[in-house]
Amino acid sequence: MEQEIQNVEDLEAVIDSAMRLGASMAQQKAYFAFEFVSVAAFGEMEFKPQQMTDPFPPEQFDPRTHVRTVWLNLAPRLIKHGTSEGTNFDTCVQLLDGEFETRIMPRKRAGRRQVIN
Repeated sequence: MEQEIQNVEDLEAVIDSAMRLGASMAQQKAYFAFEFVSVAAFGEMEFKPQQMTDPFPPEQFDPRTHVRTVWLNLAPRLIKHGTSEGTNFDTCVQLLDGEFETRIMPRKRAGRRQVIN
């Protein structure tokens, strides 16, 4: 019973935070976009630590013989186009990294390598 109460409180905290973030984003004139990785890219796209995070990082591996690939998109990356004043829509800034589960695969089996920008 206590665990259920804690779960409800945790969920309420997440919902409250999401509502505050949504309200803050709605006040800006910038355009926000959530970018997911295509399911077709799972197992094919190489993991890029500059743009992505993995909450369960794998053990060390030799990048000459193996490649770390995206296996599952856990959360999209958040991109902001333009400024809060409504200018510079031709530029964008990544506000949050995408979160992915990854796998280590031999380079010969990794398939073609893709990179998201």
